[in-house]
Amino acid sequence: MVNVLLTGQSAGAFTMVQHLLGPGNAHRLDPQAPAGLARLDGADARDLLAKASYHSRYFCPTFEAVFAGHSPAPYRPCYGPHAGSR
Repeated sequence: MVNVLLTGQSAGAFTMVQHLLGPGNAHRLDPQAPAGLARLDGADARDLLAKASYHSRYFCPTFEAVFAGHSPAPYRPCYGPHAGSR
């Protein structure tokens, strides 16, 4: 029951992001974890890091294509002592 609720919440949140940003502008990394990988009392940080590294290698080209070339505009506060001074 908990898995159904968490999966539903996750899918709903991602659908909301797609609605706000557009379907082509939202990307999700959601690999399946083997049973017992993140046991509360027996989790091994090395196993968790290895699994994260493995899946990030496959997502990295998507991340680079979408986000790596982005440069944000300079920060300009709307309020406060430095607002509009630049």
